Amino acid sequence: MFIYIRGFMLFMIHMILLAAGESRRFGGNKLLSEFMGKPLYRHVFDKLTELMNKRSDLDLCVVTQYEEIRKQVGSAGIPVICNDHSYEGITSSLKLGIACVGEVMETDYYCFFVADQPHMKIDTMDRFFDRFLQSGLSLGCICYEGHKGNPTIFHVKYREELLALTGDTGGKQVFSRHPKDCFYLDADSQIELVDYDEKW
Repeated sequence: MFIYIRGFMLFMIHMILLAAGESRRFGGNKLLSEFMGKPLYRHVFDKLTELMNKRSDLDLCVVTQYEEIRKQVGSAGIPVICNDHSYEGITSSLKLGIACVGEVMETDYYCFFVADQPHMKIDTMDRFFDRFLQSGLSLGCICYEGHKGNPTIFHVKYREELLALTGDTGGKQVFSRHPKDCFYLDADSQIELVDYDEKW
């Protein structure tokens, strides 16, 4: 396991799973729709919990508007926060995720995952964290052939910028303001970045 120490201070990567989407194009609750044998959101959630159990530098919380997800996540002992304003766009979930994490150290990071990306591999996530930390940069995301995707990671120094975001464009606005701070890792294949907006 890769352990990284900055200035003799341990850090944490706070993984935040965004599971509050409106699913307008899908025509129903896609996150609870069955995909390959289980609810769509569980593919990412289960991988994140497995990765968290593997590494000591990760924790996890979930943002959702759905009661069934809240109950399932809560029964697994994972902190969950309800987003009653998901119609305001993804930035409303980003802000609630940061609130759910609570107090942080100055060496910490926020890492946002989306719940409709079932093909992302645990090995890719694990490698992303290690390579990002080794880079010494403060922003990062997984991409494929130049296409930037999720997850995205932010040093906590960008907290106020994240909290100032509005609408549905997400944290990539922060990337555009700080291009020299950005780390990108290529996924093994394009399908890892696929998120499902319409029925499969």
